[in-house]
Amino acid sequence: MGTDVDFVVAGAGGGLAGAIRAAELGARVLVIETNSHFRSGNNTSMSTAMIPGAGTRWQRELGLEDTPKTFVDDMLRKTHGTVDLPLAEALAGVSASLVTWLADSIGLPIELTTDFAYPGHSVLRCHTIPHRTGSALLKGLLDRASQLPNLDIMVPARVVDIAGSPAARIVVIEHPDGSLEEISTSAILLATNGFGGNAELVKLHIPEMADAHYHGSAESRGDALTIGSRLGADSGFLNAYQGHAALSYPQATL
Repeated sequence: MGTDVDFVVAGAGGGLAGAIRAAELGARVLVIETNSHFRSGNNTSMSTAMIPGAGTRWQRELGLEDTPKTFVDDMLRKTHGTVDLPLAEALAGVSASLVTWLADSIGLPIELTTDFAYPGHSVLRCHTIPHRTGSALLKGLLDRASQLPNLDIMVPARVVDIAGSPAARIVVIEHPDGSLEEISTSAILLATNGFGGNAELVKLHIPEMADAHYHGSAESRGDALTIGSRLGADSGFLNAYQGHAALSYPQATL
């Protein structure tokens, strides 16, 4: 007995990259997004669209030498050796291919950032697009997704649980009216960002930030952490965060 789809992605932000690539390779893909205004209201759309890539053609054009190993060494140095090495090596190893794919398959006008050195990087390797807006990056991904007949986006809806066996997972989806729907799949990607929008989780994992104002997506509620923990997944470094003094006080506006 087959599954309803081959691949489910929870979150229509950066997770769209995985969804699109899977669809390009022939998988039947369903993306589930809880925010009706995700095109301008998720954290990917709010970002500056900075994507590191080690050993890209943009670096070579400027005579810059870089390798995945150099990237990993930078991570080790910045984290004082506490980085998850297999994960770091995997991310660094695919980084150049990801940037190249964004340019050649998605059609984004990728360029290497040369006007500032991102902290912790020993070589210029942050790639972006003109105007450096995450909304433009997200639009490029959505435009490509719309070209793929085997990729659908369900919005608004929220993944609230995962059941079944590893070979045939059941994704439980909650609709705005409270009704539940179950979809079977072979693989799931939980790409729902962090837990900055969940005050209780912030207080639990980052108590010194409990009273800080969170200006990101309200949908970053820790869904992936909650569901993953329920399935027995491991977690770590949950006390890490980036703080930006970009809001006026006390209005909390940009």
